[in-house]
Amino acid sequence: MKILLVGRTEILYDTAVALRKQHTISGIITAPASPEYLRSEEDFQKLAEEIGCPCVVTRSLRKDDVASFLESISADIVISMNWVSIIDDAFISRFRLGVLNAHFGDLPRYRGNAVTNWAMIAGEAEVVLTIHFMQGGELDSGDIVLQDRLKLTDKTTIADINAYAAGKIPEMFASAATGLDNGMLRPKPQSETGLKPFRCYPRLPRDSRVNWNMTAAEIDVLVRASTHPYSGAYSYLTRSGELKKLYIWKTRVVETETIDIGTPGHLVKHDKTSGESWVYTGSGILALCEVSFDGEASFKPGNVWKSIRTRFEIDVEDHLIALKKELSELKDLITANKI
Repeated sequence: MKILLVGRTEILYDTAVALRKQHTISGIITAPASPEYLRSEEDFQKLAEEIGCPCVVTRSLRKDDVASFLESISADIVISMNWVSIIDDAFISRFRLGVLNAHFGDLPRYRGNAVTNWAMIAGEAEVVLTIHFMQGGELDSGDIVLQDRLKLTDKTTIADINAYAAGKIPEMFASAATGLDNGMLRPKPQSETGLKPFRCYPRLPRDSRVNWNMTAAEIDVLVRASTHPYSGAYSYLTRSGELKKLYIWKTRVVETETIDIGTPGHLVKHDKTSGESWVYTGSGILALCEVSFDGEASFKPGNVWKSIRTRFEIDVEDHLIALKKELSELKDLITANKI
């Protein structure tokens, strides 16, 4: 089968490596990489040279140079991943079999953005990778070709899911191309799954701010869904009179319930042996295993902190009073012509 690759990321690069063993790669269309990607547009250009196929770097599939490029090659199908925009019918209809895409969600559920993070937070028992055909101008709505499932545990992090996807998707694309080529795979319309479609919307960094009234288990999931390579779950802590942002990278549920009485967000124990600091939550006790202050190196809090007269919170009243005092002092200095 003759295949055109369209997209970015190291997963698409690895897919090209897997596909070339059994299929012909006719060409590659890629775009400038985002900073977090491990493969750049230069990597795709070098791979194209090695394969012996043409390569175009562009941000739009509608440009004249792309049209000329497509006229110069022959491809039965497109395999696409992380293209910069939704692909339209005009492009898809150029190819006999259409365009295949990889999606990190259980289609038709979990269409859209940040689907693995949302699936973890929603308490799903598994995450699903889907290879599906694209429909022009629509999001994650085409026929399903292949799916693979990863069971989630109370230890699974978003990094684990990303690693699973990175290893599995190239293999799935290769299997899909071979199965479609020999007629062994029958794509399944999403309407036949019996599942009701819904969309996930993007997560912003502030969505990972910890609400200590949540249960220990809920906060632990939020931490695991927000940890590296993402921006991290976070809260605020006053240290030496200064309000500081603390990122929480790793946690452990100590107890799902407790008969002790306290205020959610209160630090109740520091253990130098394990390096953990324990926090009272809306239900249960959560251990903080690895944290970092904004812009600083990560550390085990139980090895550093000592006081249990500390709480994660922003005391708005105290900070307003301090701000009022600073403004008053500044006004006095201006009045005295000292600044």
